[in-house]
Parts: sequence; structure tokens; C-alpha cells
Amino acid sequence: MPLYSLRNQKKFDLVNLHGKKVSSPYFMVVIAQNFSLIQTDSQNPTFLGMKVSKKISKKAYIRNKIKRRIRHLTRLMLKECDLNLSKVAIIFIPYKNFDLVEFAKLSLEFKSVLQKTIKKKITPI
Repeated sequence: MPLYSLRNQKKFDLVNLHGKKVSSPYFMVVIAQNFSLIQTDSQNPTFLGMKVSKKISKKAYIRNKIKRRIRHLTRLMLKECDLNLSKVAIIFIPYKNFDLVEFAKLSLEFKSVLQKTIKKKITPI
């Protein structure tokens, strides 16, 4: 399943408008399901956007490290069999000291946030 990037402000605004915000101690995630407003060549794309500001760290190498961790977390979640991340758009906003948290803890937290959000949307009433 391909992972596409949200590249401009219009796409970020679309996800913010149609998405659900979920917060954890380390980050906030905006998730929009069944998101087909952006045209791609793939049938079931997954979009990822990141907002890593200078408030988190003034040093560019730390912000780049955070972005690499976020991309890796997302790729791991795409490989998970029990999570259906097709036609999903995700905006990932890390909080301060995100780079100091262990990767395993971040992975568990991200997975639980995704499971809560996706189960809430899919379950019929």
C-alpha cells in the first residue's frame, strides 16, 4: 500500500476539516477516513502529513530526526494486518520532547490511537 505525502496547505485544510483529532501524551493525530478528495493513481492511498515546528526544537537535525521517526511509525502501521489504513489521511503533530521518548513506547501509543479512531468510525450503530 503506497504512502503519499500531503504537500500543500489546501490538502492539510481538507484533512483538518473532514478529520477527527485524537491526542496522546506525545503527539496529536488528525485522521480522516474514506478520504478520496485528493486524486492519485492508486486506488487505496494513504496520506501522511507532518507539522514539526521550530517550537519543538530550534535545531534542524532534531526536527528531521522526528520526521524520520514519524515516517517509520507510519510504515510500520501500514504493514500491520489488523489495521485497515486504506483511503486514510493522517496529520501527525508531535509535542515537545518527542525525540526523547523511546521508539517502542511511541509505536504502542500510535497503534492504540489508530485502533481507537478506526474502530469508532467503522462499527455500525
